[in-house]
Amino acid sequence: GASGPVGERLDADRRAAKAHAAAYAERLKAVAQADDEKRKAQRRADADSRRRQEAYKQEAVQASQDQRELQRQLAAVQAERLAHRVAERSAAGVAERDDDESPRANLTQAQRRDVERARDIAKHREMTVLRKRAAESEEEKLRVAAVEQFRVQRGSGSGDMAAAEAARDERQRVFAERRRREALEAAQQRDALQAQRLAEKQQAAAALREDEAAMEERRIVVAAEDEWEKRDRVERARVARAAAIAPVRFQHRVFTPHRDRETRCVTPAAAASPIVEHDANAADVSALSFIAASSTENGALALMA
Repeated sequence: GASGPVGERLDADRRAAKAHAAAYAERLKAVAQADDEKRKAQRRADADSRRRQEAYKQEAVQASQDQRELQRQLAAVQAERLAHRVAERSAAGVAERDDDESPRANLTQAQRRDVERARDIAKHREMTVLRKRAAESEEEKLRVAAVEQFRVQRGSGSGDMAAAEAARDERQRVFAERRRREALEAAQQRDALQAQRLAEKQQAAAALREDEAAMEERRIVVAAEDEWEKRDRVERARVARAAAIAPVRFQHRVFTPHRDRETRCVTPAAAASPIVEHDANAADVSALSFIAASSTENGALALMA
């Protein structure tokens, strides 16, 4: 691995990247937990709504069963009264027949049959009318009893049919309004929850993009610094190799606008070496002076102007 300031910088960047990744993982975990809690709360709300709807349905079914039971009881009472009236009418007919036996004794058999048939037809018609009237009367009594029963059970303050129908319509309206309001509230809660989840996802995605951009920028900077260090090491190695060559006495001619000045760079170790003339500008002179200074035994540099 790298050592020195670059290695320390790389280690610091790695530690920062690991800490950032851990923090980001914790944040994602917290967001997931929050989503889980919201889903659980939504499921509980849906379950409560379903239980309330089931309770409303059971209440409506129970009320319908009570109504049918009341109708059955009233029908049984009606049938019993009708049977009692028919028995009374039959007994009255037998008594009347006994009273008319003396005149009927003077009739022929065919005439008696005609009289009996006419009497039976009249009796049948009368019984039909009586049954119809009794049915209407019992139906009216049934409605009145149902209204009274409803008033007793539900606390209605009125005993007439109009009030009962108005109370029933009001109850149905309230029930429908409550169901509509609960459905609207559930839909609003679902929409708000979806919008909140979408916003949180968008925020998490934006934070993730920012983190990735910061990490990419840091990676580029580290790569550039590594490249710079690598080039610097290569340059230093090249300079060292150039300095390891046999000492040479350099004489540099610096061209100025007036061409009236020259710079001479001499190394003590190369005092006996042949003179090499080299035309260069000021930057070349500085570089060659650095090479000459690096190649001396004691690091001394002699600059002469």
